[in-house]
Amino acid sequence: MVYSMESHNKTVTSICVGKLGKESGEEALQYRIFSVALDGYMKVFDYAKMKVTHSMRFPAPLMSIGSSLDCMTRVIGSSNGIIFAGRRKAKEDVGESKVREFLGAGQCRGSAEAGFKANLF
Repeated sequence: MVYSMESHNKTVTSICVGKLGKESGEEALQYRIFSVALDGYMKVFDYAKMKVTHSMRFPAPLMSIGSSLDCMTRVIGSSNGIIFAGRRKAKEDVGESKVREFLGAGQCRGSAEAGFKANLF
């Protein structure tokens, strides 16, 4: 093991790697590790500095996190079936305040008939 990061109070259920920042300049493509856990927190780690850069509390235990290939969209699944989704603004609008909006999340609610069912690979 190279390094151990301890930040969550309960079991970490999912992690993914994403990038934040602009495409050029000093803040160019800063890679981050996104993690979610049963404690209801999503945490963002800067793995170059090995510290937490952002943390967000959700109303339910979190089960999974995913990011689109271009890292513009982030989706978090909770244990009670609610999906939280966030989309980053366009390139010209991305700034420090816009990054915080990306880390925020809106809710997507669907009924069982809409097809939000667990899938077991």
